[in-house]
Amino acid sequence: MNNQRGDTLIEVLLATVVISIVIAAAFTLTNRASRGNQAAIERTTVANLMRQQVELVRGIRTSGYGIAGGSWEEIITNHTQPATPNYLVWDVPTDAGKSFFIDPNAADLQSSGIVMNYPNPGPNDDAYPNDLFRIWVEAYQRNATDDYVDIHVRAYWDGIGDQGTQRESLILRLQK
Repeated sequence: MNNQRGDTLIEVLLATVVISIVIAAAFTLTNRASRGNQAAIERTTVANLMRQQVELVRGIRTSGYGIAGGSWEEIITNHTQPATPNYLVWDVPTDAGKSFFIDPNAADLQSSGIVMNYPNPGPNDDAYPNDLFRIWVEAYQRNATDDYVDIHVRAYWDGIGDQGTQRESLILRLQK
């Protein structure tokens, strides 16, 4: 019974190559899906933090509480820029002296320092009030006669993996 035939070396190598390609493809797809999921988590987190800033601004406007020695009028008077926002500059606030961040950890809206003037850091500086995502608020009023203020919340962060710099913005128009 010499009819038994085993696998040849070429058949074994070919099977190994096919299995390796399948495993490599599965690994690549899993890795890509994982990065996509992480990017979605980052965007969701940033969107939630930005909406939090919008809701805090809206709450300050409607509550009438004093903030940092003032009120909604403080934001209108000291933090509103009489210009059109620069959509080309994303890494730093347009005017750091007028840009701000509202501390969501303040005990109540009457706490001093709830509205923090934004520092003037470079794009990679760690002087931002929030660690991972650089989020800040800018208020714009094109004309002094306008009865509204455009609140721009901006975010700028380093994306995971090879995604590079990520940017996001949210705009809210509030009546003065």
